[in-house]
Amino acid sequence: MTVRVKRDSRLNFLPLVTLESYEFFDFEPYPEFEARPDDLWYQVMAGDRPDTLGQKFYGSPRLWWVVAVANELEIMPSQLYVGQILRIPNPGFVRQKLFKG
Repeated sequence: MTVRVKRDSRLNFLPLVTLESYEFFDFEPYPEFEARPDDLWYQVMAGDRPDTLGQKFYGSPRLWWVVAVANELEIMPSQLYVGQILRIPNPGFVRQKLFKG
């Protein structure tokens, strides 16, 4: 069976391992995004969710995890609250780091 992985899926950044004719992705820790002077700061508004922030800043809801990792949120973050300030790693830097080549 062939599986197509979308370009912005986290799976594109993981090694594919074959063991006894089974293929699986070797999940490593999420990449880290150290604080940079060109990062953005965002105040959470009503209705914001990690996936909508991924879409807003990185052009894909699948990149929700970038915001979660940068702010040390739960991997399935549910603790966003109105007024909370989040660090948004610079979108240009994130694209360069994730989609190099």
